[in-house]
Amino acid sequence: MKTTHSKLVVLLTIALTFFGTTLISAQGSSAKWTYLVYLLGSDLESGQGAASSDLREMMAVGSNSNVNVIVTTGGANKDDAAQGGINWRKINRWKIEQGKMTNIPYTPSSHDMAAPDNLTDFIVWGQKTYPAEKYVLVLWDHGGAIDGYGHDENSQKMLSIMQIKGALAKALAITAKPFELLGFDACLMANLEALNNFKSFSKYYIASEELEPGHGWNYTPILTALTSNNATDGAALGKVTADGFLAQAKAQKTNGITLSVVDNTKMDAVITALDVFVQSLSVSSRSEGAIKFLPIAKGRSSAEEYGKSAHDPEKSSDVVDIVDFAKIVKLAEPSVAAKADALISAVQKAVVYNIKDQQNPKASGLTMFLPFNKLNNKETIKKVLSEYNQINFSKTYQQFVQNFVDDALADNTKPQVPDGVVVHDNEIDAVCTSDDYDEAFVVLMTPDKKNQDLVTFLGVMLPDAVENTNQGVSIQYKWDGQWMGLNGNPASIADMYETEFEDDQGQLYPVTMVEIPVLLNDEIVTLEFIIDEDGTYELNDILPEPDEFGLMPKETIIIERGDVITMLYEQYNTQTDESTWIEGRKFKVNSDEDIHFEMINLAKGSYLIGYSITDIHQNEEFFLNETVFEVR
Repeated sequence: MKTTHSKLVVLLTIALTFFGTTLISAQGSSAKWTYLVYLLGSDLESGQGAASSDLREMMAVGSNSNVNVIVTTGGANKDDAAQGGINWRKINRWKIEQGKMTNIPYTPSSHDMAAPDNLTDFIVWGQKTYPAEKYVLVLWDHGGAIDGYGHDENSQKMLSIMQIKGALAKALAITAKPFELLGFDACLMANLEALNNFKSFSKYYIASEELEPGHGWNYTPILTALTSNNATDGAALGKVTADGFLAQAKAQKTNGITLSVVDNTKMDAVITALDVFVQSLSVSSRSEGAIKFLPIAKGRSSAEEYGKSAHDPEKSSDVVDIVDFAKIVKLAEPSVAAKADALISAVQKAVVYNIKDQQNPKASGLTMFLPFNKLNNKETIKKVLSEYNQINFSKTYQQFVQNFVDDALADNTKPQVPDGVVVHDNEIDAVCTSDDYDEAFVVLMTPDKKNQDLVTFLGVMLPDAVENTNQGVSIQYKWDGQWMGLNGNPASIADMYETEFEDDQGQLYPVTMVEIPVLLNDEIVTLEFIIDEDGTYELNDILPEPDEFGLMPKETIIIERGDVITMLYEQYNTQTDESTWIEGRKFKVNSDEDIHFEMINLAKGSYLIGYSITDIHQNEEFFLNETVFEVR
């Protein structure tokens, strides 16, 4: 164990009432662990106090002779100093002790938590001031996979993947002390492109594939394991972190939980296996005609993905579980089975511990970027790829992504329904003959009474039946004057899809997910419902929108007394080809139980029904019949 000898530091006795803090200057003695937390508060703190909540979890245990718990705070537009709390607009350092936080005076070069030099300075100072046998660094805030991490509310900046790498590299060059465990208490950071740039700075890595709920990790069991010397290495500490995260999620009834611990020494093998896999796909999946990557695109369409925005698909993270994608492509392209299996094996060896809840049964621990939702906008995807190619990653894979996108964008052929939509006795039938068919939705519309060029979309639903036939994909729906609704209002469903959950015995069972964008107190959110086989519905989650940087918030939204929900509908102008969102009816709710999702009888009026059909390259076409359905 390393020891240091230093002059005693005069303790300042200015007391702060926030968490019982005391303002001092500290020099730590040698310990087994130093646990560094870069707590970038952002709107998670200013909006819901999530950072303060986690500080309280830390103070439930605090530091002892085994562990130094050291935190840097800042990055939120919030100042509680006048009430004895933290000024989050400035960067502060703290030693966390049981029941209190001890402030450590220093003057940063700036108060921007998104400045890489401030991250470097914290690491260097923390490791030198609090020497230990092992070090942990946790980066706390929003995460965005390839988009980076953190959003300082005051500077309006974030840290890119390459900026984080630069900050870590600069610190390591000064201290020569790699971390035992590097972790992100943030969304979507169990991402291969990100980890490839961080693997040299720690033995183990821990992060989530999916969005994290607002409570994030539970720091009380983490620090309990360290102070009691029950976690001996990064893998063991990662397991404690993951188990505590899952247990807290169950206690607070939050969903969509994933967290994985990765052995960084196994990462080179994963990259190599990925390169071999995509090289084989680039050869075997090509065929004559516009569709060169058909098996890949179909695999991407159905593989488990994370960070998807229902209201604005272009803001989706477009990261997909590596193992699930490889398994699906292997079935579609048997010639690459051996290489797919090699990739799957490499990922499974690298991921030493992996937790997931019933909603993410296919989460294997690591994601990779493969655009799909962003293909809707050619300009957006070009910009995204330009930034993506600046990330230090496998050039083979980056070229594969470029080829995949180029191929998709070159396909401008929309889905084909040669015989049109046929209506007979309220049966609405269509046959899509396109080889690259991906999905179809029933679309409900109403013509505007004042402007014949305007049509209002009342949402989408899944057809009653979709079958592959010799003629093509047969799509069927029976009109009965009903539609899914929220509290008696037609629901503008943005996405509806069938998937599988996992029960307590590890068995998969089918469910239908429904996502409905609405205004909740004037803020756009997505209400996510689960429908089981019996037709029973449950409000699963309330999802906020991505921020201006594309970062997915990990905010936990709870319905409170007096909240107002406003229905949203998309209005389309047939002459200008432009769409806008318009507001519908409003209703008040006091809790989740006040939100009723069910089939409703539509109000009197005229309705148009047709199909929206999309191919795997995100080419979409609407197919209507001239029949007007009347509800009287």
